[in-house]
Amino acid sequence: MNELEDENYPFRIRYVPDDKVGYLEQYSPENKSTKGNYYRFGHSLYFRIKNLIFNYDLISDSNRYFKDSKHTVNTEESCSGDVEFGLINYLGVKPALSYLGTDKEIQDIAIKIKESENDNVGFNSFAGPESTGGFLNLDLLLTKSFFQNMKELVLSEKLQDIILEVNAAHYPGIYENYRRDIRILANKDMVDNKADMHKITDSHNSGGYEERWSKDFTLHLSYPNKTLFVADEESE
Repeated sequence: MNELEDENYPFRIRYVPDDKVGYLEQYSPENKSTKGNYYRFGHSLYFRIKNLIFNYDLISDSNRYFKDSKHTVNTEESCSGDVEFGLINYLGVKPALSYLGTDKEIQDIAIKIKESENDNVGFNSFAGPESTGGFLNLDLLLTKSFFQNMKELVLSEKLQDIILEVNAAHYPGIYENYRRDIRILANKDMVDNKADMHKITDSHNSGGYEERWSKDFTLHLSYPNKTLFVADEESE
C-alpha cells in the first residue's frame, strides 16, 4: 500500500519519464485528474529566521555501565527560532512550500543553530509530512566566531534581518512548479511507480540524516547603519 493511502492524503504521486530526467505528477485518486507537474528544483531556497532564543547548556556525562568510563563535563551554546519560508520576488509573488501529496502549505518551520568546535559548517533538515500540512525542522552548524558575532548582534538588537539561503540544486527531495509552488518529496514510498524513478528524482529521506548534511548555503545578516539625531540645545 502506498504511504499516501495510509495517511489519507488528498493527492497521489506518480513518476513520469521524459527525454531528460522526468518529473513527478500529483493527481486526484478520485477522478485521476492531474493536479500539477513538479520538476527537480535547481535554485536557492530562502528562509527568514525570527525570534531567536539563545541557550547555554552544561552537559554532564558519566556512564556507570563501563568500568573505564570517565566523567565528562561540556558546555554547548545554541539558539532556536521560528522560520518564515520564501522572499517576495520581482513579480511580487512569494513562493509556497508544501509536501507532495498535500494541499496545504507547511505552517510550522523551526530552526536550531549550533556553533561548531572544529569550525565545521552545515545545513540539514528533518521532514514531517502530514495530510494537514506537516512541519519542517532545520539544523544549521556555524563556525564559533560567526555564531558569537551573530549572537552579539541579536542581543544588542542591531540585526534587521536574518536570511538563510540554501542551494537546493544538490539537496535531496526538492521539486518545483514554476518556482512559485515548491514541494518536498518526503519519502520515495509516496510515489506509485517509485521503481521507475530516475536517480536524480530522489526523495528527502533517500539517505539518512548524516548523509543529508549540505555545505551549500549562505547566512545573510543585515543591519542598518543608524545615525542618531542629537538635539542642538542652543537652538531651543
